[in-house]
Amino acid sequence: MNTYPYRSMGNGLISGLFVALSVRTIDQEFLCSGPYTGFKIVVHTPDEVAMGGDWFFRLNNEDDIAFTFTPNVMYTSGKLRNASPMRRSCFFDNERYLRFFNSYNQANCAAECIANLTLRKCGCVKFSMPRTADMKICDASKIECYRNILIEAFDEEIRHAMQGMISLCGCYPACNSVEYRVEISRMPFYFQELSRAAGSAFDKYKGYDIAVMSMSFKHRHHLPIWRREMLGVTDVIAEFGGLFALLLGASAMSLCEILYYACIRPLRRERIPRLAINWMFVLPWAARQNPFRTRVNQPEDW
Repeated sequence: MNTYPYRSMGNGLISGLFVALSVRTIDQEFLCSGPYTGFKIVVHTPDEVAMGGDWFFRLNNEDDIAFTFTPNVMYTSGKLRNASPMRRSCFFDNERYLRFFNSYNQANCAAECIANLTLRKCGCVKFSMPRTADMKICDASKIECYRNILIEAFDEEIRHAMQGMISLCGCYPACNSVEYRVEISRMPFYFQELSRAAGSAFDKYKGYDIAVMSMSFKHRHHLPIWRREMLGVTDVIAEFGGLFALLLGASAMSLCEILYYACIRPLRRERIPRLAINWMFVLPWAARQNPFRTRVNQPEDW
């Protein structure tokens, strides 16, 4: 209960978090921000940098949005440390060093890679990029430069992926990671009508645009996903042993059949009488004596 960050004890809105976001109406500036109002919401783990320019949810003013989260937890077996990161397509925490972050994940690696490329080609970094105290912050004259860095990095990633090469940044996903699948429910929030109906009780909120956000987990429990080796050394030996035994047995049996039909079977041919071929039928009665004997010198009651 006393952990940080605070954790939910259940699922559903009764155990969720409600947040009211407000912005002054006079602070709305449509020339720079465009025809959009409200906020950008990024869902990520605490050790992951927020990529607000790529993946986000928009919460407009005077809207009510409800987020329902389903965590996807991925664990990787320690036996895969012997395999190369390219083969397993992931990095463990101590395999890839990051200069600006203590923990490795794909978003942190990409943010640091873009910052390094911007510093190398533009001689400065954007103010929102990870940086040290001695790095120069780009001014307005470098806006086009660091915007082109994102396009060049994206093109390089596509080109390396098509050629089967290591990507420019080499940012594989983390072997142990947590991601959230999000479901959204959105509805209008008529705050201005509510304030007029409430009268003087809402006078302190005049001149503000309010938006409401609620977050909760969908399920009380979740099952993690384990990534492990499909076949270990013992499994491979067992598979090959069974396969070799099967093939060896089939080959020995086939060899014995060839020797039998080529050498022994011709020596054991038996001649079948010609009359025996004609006698091979079923009689409709059970005869006491041989019905095919002739009636020469037989008694009358035969």
